[in-house]
Amino acid sequence: MNIKDAAQQIMRVINGGDVSDDNGFILLDYIDATQQAAAFIIKRDFWKDSNATGQTEINYTYLEIFEDVEVKYNEKTDRYYVPLPVDIMALPQDYGVQYVSERQNLTDPYSRTSIGTIGLYSNLPDDISSWFMTNKNIQLVNFDSAVKYLTLGLIPSVPSVIGDDDMLEITQMVKERFLKGKVAEDKINDSNPNS
Repeated sequence: MNIKDAAQQIMRVINGGDVSDDNGFILLDYIDATQQAAAFIIKRDFWKDSNATGQTEINYTYLEIFEDVEVKYNEKTDRYYVPLPVDIMALPQDYGVQYVSERQNLTDPYSRTSIGTIGLYSNLPDDISSWFMTNKNIQLVNFDSAVKYLTLGLIPSVPSVIGDDDMLEITQMVKERFLKGKVAEDKINDSNPNS
C-alpha cells in the first residue's frame, strides 16, 4: 500500500471514520508519522534479524528499483560513479543500497566493497566490478566504461510504500503518537481555569 493511502486509512481510524482536521492535524502530518513508523520498523527488524541469525535481510516491500541511472565520471579522481537518486536509509555497511547492477543483468550484481579494500578489486579481472559508498554517490571500482547506465536497488530513508504485514503495527504506533498529543492537550485544557 502506498504511503498516502496508508496515512489516510490511519487518519480514519484515529478520527473514528470521519476524516477531519478539527484536531489540528492534516494529512501531511499523518503521512510524515507513517513514514517515520515504517522507517523505525525497517531498522528495528534489520537489527533484530542480524543479531539473531547473523543475516542482513531486508523486507523487500521497502526496496525500490531505480533503472537507467546514468554513470558519471570524475576526472580528478579518475573514477566512475553513480549519484544516488534518493537519500537512502542509514543502515550498517551501507545496506540501504541492496544492489548495483548493469541494466540488462539483475542476476549478476556488482560486489560490495569498502574504501579499505578497493585495492583488491583494482587488480582483479576486468569482468569483476565492485562498488562502495561516499556521501551521496556510489563509487565504481574496476568498472567497464562502456556501460552508461546502471540499475540500483535502494531502501529509501523515506519509504513510499508500507508492507501489508507491518500495517497493523504502524497504525498502532501512529495512533499512539497522535492520541498522546491529544491527551496532553486535554490535560492542559482541563487544568486551565479559563476554559
